Amino acid sequence: MKYYIFVLLVILLSACSTSPKNNIDLFNGNSFKLNSNEKESQITTGLKNSYLDFIKEKEIQIPLFKSIKNSNYVIFIGLPVNTSASKLFETSIFNDSLLLTSKTDNSSYDFKKYKNGNQFISEYSANIQDNLIYILTITDSENVSDSLFNFGELSSRLQSNNSK
Repeated sequence: MKYYIFVLLVILLSACSTSPKNNIDLFNGNSFKLNSNEKESQITTGLKNSYLDFIKEKEIQIPLFKSIKNSNYVIFIGLPVNTSASKLFETSIFNDSLLLTSKTDNSSYDFKKYKNGNQFISEYSANIQDNLIYILTITDSENVSDSLFNFGELSSRLQSNNSK
């Protein structure tokens, strides 16, 4: 009988510990919602350098905080420091790229989508309760870019559990 109870407990504990994580905690009660086919990736030197190559033209410091990978794309989440929302929103990093769309509210968010060669790049910056968040997405698929990395999708993935 003890054996059956032990086996049942092991099965129950295994089921609890393998449940997927749906959100990545950012800070101050903010989180980023993961889609079912996405996984948070460990920030390696190579991944960090890849991110820095994309944002090297930005005049603002945006350290890489989290990275999310899928076989078709990568999402970088940075936390801007020593800047304001308006300064972050007005700074463009892809001057040589074709701007496909742009949407801005000077105090809350800024969204830009670019085409650079065969890559589709989306930048989404948000001011959530005086916390600045920067999201950079990169994919080679126009379909993925249009469906997952548009303004509505990216803004809905940022969640705040705090109320001011």
